[in-house]
Amino acid sequence: MTMNFRLFLPVLLIVILAGTAGAYECDYKWTQPPNMVNGFDVESWIFGATAYIVADDWPCNDATPISCIRWWGSYIGWASDTPLDVPPPDIPPVTGFILSWHNYEPPPPYSRPVVPSITEAFVTDYTVAWYGSVEDFWNPGFWEHEYVYEATLEYPWEQIPGSIYFLNIVAVYEEDPTSFYPWGWKNTDMHWNDDAVWSDDGGMTWFPLEWPVSHPLYPIEPSMDMAFEVGWVREATETPSPTPTMTMTATPTPTPTELPPIEWKDYNTPSIPGGYMPDFDQKQDAWHDLGGNWTYCGPVAEANSLWWFDQLYPAVVGSVTPGELIVDLAARMGTDPNAGTDIRNMYDGIQSYLTDNSLTETLEVHFIPIEASDASPLPNPVIPPEWANVVEEVTRCQDVVLLLGFWVVDTTTTAAGGWDIDWHRSGGHFVTTAGVSATEDYVIAISDPFYDAFLSGLIINGVTRGLNHAPPLGHNDGVSASHDIYGVTVVWHPSNLYGRSPGGWIELLGYPAGAGAAMNFENANDGLRFGSTFWPVTWGPPPGVGEIFTEVEGAVAVSPKEIDVRRWMQY
Repeated sequence: MTMNFRLFLPVLLIVILAGTAGAYECDYKWTQPPNMVNGFDVESWIFGATAYIVADDWPCNDATPISCIRWWGSYIGWASDTPLDVPPPDIPPVTGFILSWHNYEPPPPYSRPVVPSITEAFVTDYTVAWYGSVEDFWNPGFWEHEYVYEATLEYPWEQIPGSIYFLNIVAVYEEDPTSFYPWGWKNTDMHWNDDAVWSDDGGMTWFPLEWPVSHPLYPIEPSMDMAFEVGWVREATETPSPTPTMTMTATPTPTPTELPPIEWKDYNTPSIPGGYMPDFDQKQDAWHDLGGNWTYCGPVAEANSLWWFDQLYPAVVGSVTPGELIVDLAARMGTDPNAGTDIRNMYDGIQSYLTDNSLTETLEVHFIPIEASDASPLPNPVIPPEWANVVEEVTRCQDVVLLLGFWVVDTTTTAAGGWDIDWHRSGGHFVTTAGVSATEDYVIAISDPFYDAFLSGLIINGVTRGLNHAPPLGHNDGVSASHDIYGVTVVWHPSNLYGRSPGGWIELLGYPAGAGAAMNFENANDGLRFGSTFWPVTWGPPPGVGEIFTEVEGAVAVSPKEIDVRRWMQY
């Protein structure tokens, strides 16, 4: 399919509302992150009778009104001779963005927005920040600078759960941008449902967007989608934090004003910079399935650990690059491009790596707890760790990789003293522990292979390290990182095998920070499973159908044979 993205017919958008930007926090319920490997922008702007209009669809899974939107874009040809951080151009200035909300018209021949729109907002008050640079797909050797935008809506957009909607994002100019740097909407490497679409007649006729035939994603999935997130504004004081002790209540306490001390994985002394857990990206190569879902989080999470140990024992990694190490580990773990990594195969793969590289006298691998690989009660493949196990291992100089399971509420049935909850596990995801709070505040810091939640503004707690944050290769220096901090709650009831869901005792609060992670890992990393739990009335109202609980289902640790290093830095 041939596209030039230059449309020259008039468009009229008449309902104008004001947006607001400022100090607020947003919970995003649908996430399509930007393609920072080989993506590019698609022109979407209006000047007089010249218009490019781009729209993309997404599913509504709950009735929470949309009150904040984040999106990514760039300016064609702007500062293309450098990959370094540059501010957006102001010649000519973008006067604002039209954000319009449309009902969904299904195929045939392809899905498209219903015109007129449900509602629209002309947003002039928004935040914008440089997000990173990507080599220009159309002009190799030059760079495209990506910017992230965020705005709140004065009048929230109402939706109906179970519906599909289209979002249009269009830059508005009062001067012709064609001789300068016209704005384009960034595409994503995540695909959902049908193509994004474009129109040249005010939305009466739409055409599908597809990757160019020469693009590496075309043979995997020709359909192109756009990068954006939609959610709702919440007050910062409503952010949950962990309960201080094991409790019979399911309601977390508010976020503390200051984070508790965190014992970081740091092979240097506190007076020496660096030394923290690496934060490699799993989107570095074609490490995904045919649907574009990224599946190498297992080997990437363990590569973080081995790279960290290499700073103490230089023979652990040797002269290979992070990418080469990840590919080696993936082969040893039997990582499947479609199914990801089984946690028991991860253990075997690490043992294979240590043996073949003559490291068994230096390092050892084990589950947490040690007996985790014994016959585990269904539905889990291994016995989940307890919070005290994780804290003890991390503070003893052991590198810990966690398997997170996404447990989704299917049904809620009234029972004596509470409710019976049926669940399914939609998928799993591996992360590396970067630090923990050894106090009773229950806080964990992670290196997340899928996204840099703190660096991207998806969460409010975290630490950014180093200077190289252009995804997906910036963190390959082994120093730069986004260490994302989450609260942890530990809830137990004698009627249940583990905690609130069937996944385990340790629950990460506020994870995933957007829908992208849970959707990316559907059926992956130990697959789809089912289970049931009891929810007592003492925990408060039962969860809603479709609600996701993220549990620590398993833990694999690599540790020195002799614990002779314990160098920590307090946050």
